[in-house]
Amino acid sequence: MVKFFSFITRKEPAHTLQLINEEILKQNVERLIYLAGVGIPAAIIHIVFFSINLSETSSNDYTWRLGIIFSRSIIVLILLVIGFIGINHKRKSIPNKKTMQWLFHFFYSLGILIAVWITIIDQLVTTSINPFLIICIVLSVFFLVRPVWALLNFSAGFLLLSLFLPKVQADQSVLLSNISYNLTTLIVVGILSIVMWNLFRSKMKQSITIAEQTKQLEIKNRELKEQSAKQQMLIKMRDKFFSVIAHDLRSPLNGVLGLSEIMYRETDQMSQAEIKNCSGSIWSSTKQTYLLLENLLEWAQMQQGQIKFSPAGLNLQSLVHENFDLLAENAFQKNIQLEQNIPSGLTVWADKSTLNSILRNLISNAIKFTEEGGDVSVSAKKEKNQVKIAVTDSGVGMEPSIIKNLFKEEEKTSTYGTKKEKGNGLGLILCKDFTERNGGTIHVESEPGKGSTFYVILPVSANAQQ
Repeated sequence: MVKFFSFITRKEPAHTLQLINEEILKQNVERLIYLAGVGIPAAIIHIVFFSINLSETSSNDYTWRLGIIFSRSIIVLILLVIGFIGINHKRKSIPNKKTMQWLFHFFYSLGILIAVWITIIDQLVTTSINPFLIICIVLSVFFLVRPVWALLNFSAGFLLLSLFLPKVQADQSVLLSNISYNLTTLIVVGILSIVMWNLFRSKMKQSITIAEQTKQLEIKNRELKEQSAKQQMLIKMRDKFFSVIAHDLRSPLNGVLGLSEIMYRETDQMSQAEIKNCSGSIWSSTKQTYLLLENLLEWAQMQQGQIKFSPAGLNLQSLVHENFDLLAENAFQKNIQLEQNIPSGLTVWADKSTLNSILRNLISNAIKFTEEGGDVSVSAKKEKNQVKIAVTDSGVGMEPSIIKNLFKEEEKTSTYGTKKEKGNGLGLILCKDFTERNGGTIHVESEPGKGSTFYVILPVSANAQQ
């Protein structure tokens, strides 16, 4: 019995409770419509049948049959109203849910009153209380009503029937029997209401739990698919990068091996100028290889989330000078002039390591794709809460089709500078990711034969980044 009355203390989450109540109302409305569809034809058949046989009866029998016709006519009208309201609510949500709940409870109580009325009328010709018993059982099994309210309604019906039965039933033995049956009916329908209510709620909670678990599984499955697709893409890009980089490493290493072999075998026959020239070429190739490996290492660390990120206020002019010094020999080899136009006190909010990588790669690319005797400049200016950095070259420029795929990892291939310097686009991928990680943006403007300008926009302070 504890399980039957667990509804008294059971607490469900608000969301679950709302879903259960909405489903209960939906079920009750559909059952009202079904009841109207079945009850109206049945009541009309009763009306027709008793109307045909109305004149062939005695006075007491005539009153009973007239009462049947009248009660069934009232039932038809009530069921028509119930059907109309139920269909209107189902199709148009009119009346609203709260109003529909009150109307349902009104019709439920009205059904018990009709059961009492029909039972009283039947006492004119019979001693049974079958109408009250049948209607109460149908209401308790067919509709979903909170047990407390169901018991209140059935108790009110029991009291009304017990009050009016003595007025139409003179036989005290029959009256006592009917009242006892009436009490038994009250107990039975009360238990039925509790059982049906708890069974439906239990089923609904299971359905809601299953639906929520299914939804969570679908979300997890979708996330796993997305992660799997991302991993497959990363593996594909990694393999492509390694293929490109392995090819790019071969050329400078072959150069180093060839030149170092010449110096090893022919040092005694070489002049000082030739030795210096060979050693300079070895240095250049080695540095090119170092920068490539540095980019590869940073890319690998970025993919694994291992790059330490510590943003701070940085003097931009000092950082540009550091990178100019690092790449001065590359520029000297091609007689390229490095220029900067940055206010001395201009600061930018960024991580020093990643910003150095951005500047190094952009300046290196500018040198790589600029003809001998050209210019590469770095300028910057403050715009509101941001710093706009521009790396400009007088190089070969780019077609729009190249610009479109410039920062896409899946579109990377080997390229060649103006002196056949190898490039693979990995540096630009790092520039984009590092810029975005610092809370900024990067874009490029370029025309074939007119050079390129890469713009990096970063916050001027931590507050501006937020």
